[in-house]
Amino acid sequence: MTARRDALLFLAAALVPSAAMGFLGWRALQNEEASLRREAILEVSREADKIASATRARLEEGAAALEAWPRGLVTSDAAAQLEAYERARKAAPPFAEPIVVSERGTLLLPRDETASDAAHAKTCEDAVAALASGDRPTAKKTILASCEDARDARGRWLWPVLAVEDLTRGSDPALRTRIAGWLERRASDMRPEERAVTQQELTAITLSDDLRKRVDEALRATSPTSSASAPVIARAIKADSFLGAIRAVDTSSPRVVRFAGSGIAGALVAADDGGFVGFIATPESLARGLRARPPSWFTPNAELAAVATTTPAESDGVSAPPVSVAWITDGLGVKVELADPTRISKRAARSERILAALIAAGIALALGLAALLYRRMRATRRTSELRTSFVAGVSHELRTPLASVRMLSELLEENRVEEEERAEVAAALAKEARRMGDTVERFMSYAKSERGKLIAAKTPVDLAEVALARVAAFVERHPGVRVETTAPDALETDADRPQIEIVVDNLLENALKYAPAGQPYEVVLAQSDHDVTLSVRDRGPGIAARHRRRIFDAFERGDDRLSKATSGTGLGLFLVRAIARAHGGDATVESDPGEGARFVVTLPSERT
Repeated sequence: MTARRDALLFLAAALVPSAAMGFLGWRALQNEEASLRREAILEVSREADKIASATRARLEEGAAALEAWPRGLVTSDAAAQLEAYERARKAAPPFAEPIVVSERGTLLLPRDETASDAAHAKTCEDAVAALASGDRPTAKKTILASCEDARDARGRWLWPVLAVEDLTRGSDPALRTRIAGWLERRASDMRPEERAVTQQELTAITLSDDLRKRVDEALRATSPTSSASAPVIARAIKADSFLGAIRAVDTSSPRVVRFAGSGIAGALVAADDGGFVGFIATPESLARGLRARPPSWFTPNAELAAVATTTPAESDGVSAPPVSVAWITDGLGVKVELADPTRISKRAARSERILAALIAAGIALALGLAALLYRRMRATRRTSELRTSFVAGVSHELRTPLASVRMLSELLEENRVEEEERAEVAAALAKEARRMGDTVERFMSYAKSERGKLIAAKTPVDLAEVALARVAAFVERHPGVRVETTAPDALETDADRPQIEIVVDNLLENALKYAPAGQPYEVVLAQSDHDVTLSVRDRGPGIAARHRRRIFDAFERGDDRLSKATSGTGLGLFLVRAIARAHGGDATVESDPGEGARFVVTLPSERT
């Protein structure tokens, strides 16, 4: 019961600090996750403000670039429209669409194919049919003028083929600009083999560095071109803010008018014929610009993702990933969020794994230390108990002979012994004195062994004679005990006789303590080529395997339940092994529970 209580106390003492450390670590993890979330919120907010500020700045730069545009005609001449469109494209920020608008607010460029009337569609169909039937000059002129989306029966784009054909025969600058613009709008819709053929044909045509760069980039494009945005632009320019901007433009002045409304922003400048040139940013164009890698008007944060938005951010600020929206204008904003929405949870999970590992290591260390301290405490308590038992055993060993010596001495001193009995009393005194001397010798041998100074003073000895003499003395001290001996007539070896006597006495006394009364002991001496053996076998309860390892240690007495029922110092078997090893041999035990025990002492048999 005491051992169980001590074990529980040590276990509690080990686990309480670990539990406290785990609780504090858990609270620290909560604070860390909250701190990471706050940092992420500030990070996305700063990034959103940065992008919105950079976007507004680029809108201003684009508006300033429009002021340098030389006024001209844009409504009546297709070539002039394309030239104005190209100038607007150069001035427009990368997230805005260049536009050419009539004085009534109709989108001229980019062309909205979805708004083409039936008559125009019929004209283009007739031109394609005429081209196939052989009326090439007229059909070619019509297609180049107004049918940029014309395709033949196999689905091949006709406009770039005819444009390249014209450019190989002449040097029309407007056509060079137009083909660059056409490719920018539609190259991504061309089949790979069409792009490859067009690329090869254009290598033979002289283009400016700027046009060559635009052509090459357009032919490498794989994302939707600006023509796909024409329907979006057509809807956007119907907004009141855009129409108000048109009305605010002074057609006699080159002053640029900036406009911003629900979901749009941009700038316009008036042409000489009443049309307008400029650019417009819509949620779609802003989204396309933000998808570019990297965006060209700000330096992105690789850990964040920015998208265009028209609605406010929705986040509970507790569990949802941090989101921030910065508005460029009403209904047109930039939403920034974490590129990896699980970034915070991953970092928190990593910290949790580290904390779990630390707690597990702490618990393991605490349990290990507790187990070590518990074992040492138990060992200390056991040693204390054994030392107490040792003192009691010493007292018991010396009390009987001392009492005998005292009694006999008093008889002699008081002259109460008859003359004819004096020799017998003197012999008894000598016997008890030798008994005390043997006990003291055992204790001295233990002390020498502990200091490593137990040395065997070897002389030629007949081991059989020594063993038989000690057996006879043992039987004399314990009448009624039977000892069966098996020994050769002589067993000569070099040994320390007093120490060998201690070995035989201790083995016999050990058998007496644990073997059942009336059962004989077996003492066997034998010799082999290199050693001699002395074995003592009893028919006692035997020794469990877990006790055999420590049965020869000092103050160890095997099973506590049996030891408490017997007296002794706990040094008997310790001295047996110590003496055997001092002679260059060893002592072992063979036993099974319920089958008795056989102690074997092996000594070298070489004679010096």
